Amino acid sequence: MRTRAAYGVVLGLLGLVGACGSGTEVETFYPLTSGRNWSYVLLLRQGADADARTVETSSRVTNLPPQTFQAATVTPQQTQAFGQTQVRLIRANAEGVAEVAMQPDPAGNPLPRVPPNYILRLPLQMGASWQSTWQSNQFSQTTLIPMTKTVARTDGKISLPAGEFEGCLVLSIQGHGQVTAPSGPVEVTVEGEEWFSPGVGLIKGSFREDVVGQPDNATRVDVNLASFNR
Repeated sequence: MRTRAAYGVVLGLLGLVGACGSGTEVETFYPLTSGRNWSYVLLLRQGADADARTVETSSRVTNLPPQTFQAATVTPQQTQAFGQTQVRLIRANAEGVAEVAMQPDPAGNPLPRVPPNYILRLPLQMGASWQSTWQSNQFSQTTLIPMTKTVARTDGKISLPAGEFEGCLVLSIQGHGQVTAPSGPVEVTVEGEEWFSPGVGLIKGSFREDVVGQPDNATRVDVNLASFNR
């Protein structure tokens, strides 16, 4: 497992509403209160199913004090995994919750996401969908793959290491795009799902990234909430 590639995948995920409503209601499913934190158990598998290389590790996500970015109030959300730290700037408004910038180096300048990458977008009703991006790190390079998030369920129930959760929002994810391999452009496909619990936030993610014609590059990631504070 390439640690840099795996870490990029994790940031793309964590980086994580029953019906339409205001930005405040969306925040019920993606809390931005300063000091909130979440710990996740990560299982990453890379390669063909029969001999997939597997790594189990943990990640911690923390909401830092709000700041101003491009004349708007944002929440810096810090992710720690694989001994590294990165920060995403998250904004909530009447449209939803979106990542508006990334700081690969927490001490460096934010790099804007144009357009903003929506984690949750209103109206969140069964069948509603919106465009987002998946961060692929195939072939030691970062490529943003277009994907579609669709509301699959608004009544999900699940048991995780952090407890029992009901009334969850479940999103299905489908996407594809090209990345540059040593031999030239190749197609990458992505599919998965995300679970959000009211009052808690992202509690589960399950994703698979495949490189067409190169099964050894298949990457599967499972993210399960282990603990959190309110």
